Amino acid sequence: MDDVHGAEKVAKALPAPRFRVDSAGWVSLQGTAEWWRSQIDSDDWPAIAEQMARAGEAAVRPGICRAIGATTGRPCRVDTRFEPCPHHGPGNEKNRCGASTTSSTSCRWNLVVNGPCPNHPETYERILEEQRAQEAELRRQQEAREEENARRAEERKRSAEQLLCPYCSAEPGSACVNQGTAVAAAKTHGPRLRLLDHTRAAVIPCPSCGEPAGSLCRTSTGKQAAEAHAPRRQAD
Repeated sequence: MDDVHGAEKVAKALPAPRFRVDSAGWVSLQGTAEWWRSQIDSDDWPAIAEQMARAGEAAVRPGICRAIGATTGRPCRVDTRFEPCPHHGPGNEKNRCGASTTSSTSCRWNLVVNGPCPNHPETYERILEEQRAQEAELRRQQEAREEENARRAEERKRSAEQLLCPYCSAEPGSACVNQGTAVAAAKTHGPRLRLLDHTRAAVIPCPSCGEPAGSLCRTSTGKQAAEAHAPRRQAD
């Protein structure tokens, strides 16, 4: 809580008023009855209102719904950064029971927030079907991403195998081998993959070391760099 601007003008015998601010930006002013009476004809109100408005604006937590509830009359505090508000979001009408009532209106029970409607439990099956459909779609998308990642990894592995491996010296066209045993390695060695990325970045000149297009980056000592310099990677 903070002292309100202009309170110094109130007689010292009166406690200074204070305001409270919440995460929805709502501001309330608290003062004694005597203070309120002393402010009936005060010229301080524009300054007080400005201070309260600024405090409310600064206190708003990003992402919360803030719609005014029809029942509570208070702002909704559901975090909408990751999914729409089930009370007031764009699809909230689909969350309602919707069954006809004796008053010829549709039931407004929120199935997503409150679970099955106590008066029309059969309507909850619709929500369950939608949830199952959403879960199936999420699984399909996840499987598609995994397949795409696997395809890209395999393509990168084949491309890397066209280069001489700096780690195990596997010839172009051959898979990497474990050093000392000559047994095929389970994975392509990291230096070989980095060499592939370096080669791909070398299609343009390096802004850092000045190597022309087609040449790999070099260190300040003239040795071949393990990977392309950051400016070259970023420009690629």
